[in-house]
Amino acid sequence: MLGRLQDRRGEPKLRTRVLAALVVVGMVALTAPLVVLPIVAWLARIL
Repeated sequence: MLGRLQDRRGEPKLRTRVLAALVVVGMVALTAPLVVLPIVAWLARIL
């Protein structure tokens, strides 16, 4: 399994790196509103 994800030096292939980056970006995009909305609501109450 790992042989298909790694190149000869043992580093992840470009395709694996891109997929991992997309997963991270997706997780940030999905969780960002959960963090940003309470902060915006708090700032709206103060201002």
